[in-house]
Order: sequence, then C-alpha cells, then structure tokens
Amino acid sequence: MGPFEVAVIAIVGWLIYSAWSKWVKATKGGVNQKQLQELEQRVHALEAQHEVQDLQKRVNVLEEIVVTDDFEFQKKLRHLE
Repeated sequence: MGPFEVAVIAIVGWLIYSAWSKWVKATKGGVNQKQLQELEQRVHALEAQHEVQDLQKRVNVLEEIVVTDDFEFQKKLRHLE
C-alpha cells in the first residue's frame, strides 16, 4: 500500500466521520422545523384559550349587571340610555 492509497483512505475516513458527527448532532437534541411549528401552534392555542377565559369573565360580570334587581342601579342604567 503506497502513500497515495493511505491518503485517500484517510480523506474518505475523515469525510465519513464528519458526515456521521453532523448527523448525530442534528438528531440528538436539536429541535427541527416541524417541532418548532408544532410548539408555536400550541402556544397560539393556549393564548387564544386565555383570551376566551378573559372574555368569559367579562361576560359574566356584564350578565350580573344586567340581571340585577337593584332598583337604583336600573334607574341609573336607564338614565345613561
């Protein structure tokens, strides 16, 4: 085996090792684009759910105001209209 063959084997071995190490790094704990999009969708869904809960609280408060039996309060509401 001559020096040319040793050099070729060394270069091919280095290329194989580089490709393998990049593959291991990419598949080992990194977040790929698909996972990132799924996480973004989940965050948007949670934010929307939080907004719905806030709106439900506001509607409940308004319902309490509308169905109250307080005569003075109803008189003030009529006066505002």
